[in-house]
Amino acid sequence: MTLEDVLAHENRIQVRVTYHDADIMGHAYYARYLVWFEMGRTEWIRDFGVSYKELEQRGILLPVRECRVRYHAPAMYDDLITVVTRAKELTRTRLEFECRVEQADGALVAEGSTLHPFVSPERRVLRAGYDVFGIND
Repeated sequence: MTLEDVLAHENRIQVRVTYHDADIMGHAYYARYLVWFEMGRTEWIRDFGVSYKELEQRGILLPVRECRVRYHAPAMYDDLITVVTRAKELTRTRLEFECRVEQADGALVAEGSTLHPFVSPERRVLRAGYDVFGIND
């Protein structure tokens, strides 16, 4: 596996906006987008044959250090949306994801990013980024 392979990979999941996700106006609540981003990055990592749970069992944690969301149009109750996840940057010590939320017709609903350091359970930075994805340098 090369770094270019990892950065080129894209995961797409579909999510139905439920009543629980919506505010009184029927719009998806703004914080739900971060939950959908998490769902997307969890599946993106799983695409490489490892789960978040397995990483944690190996002593590799990926806490959120930064997150950003820009909203373009509302997702509404009962909409079927697609969460598109890619790695924007992968180094030995951190992984940055970029996420898009799209309507069924491809219209952009929201976009954003999350930044995650690789850390130990004691919160020490680990140089595990390439090892997690089997990248040889």
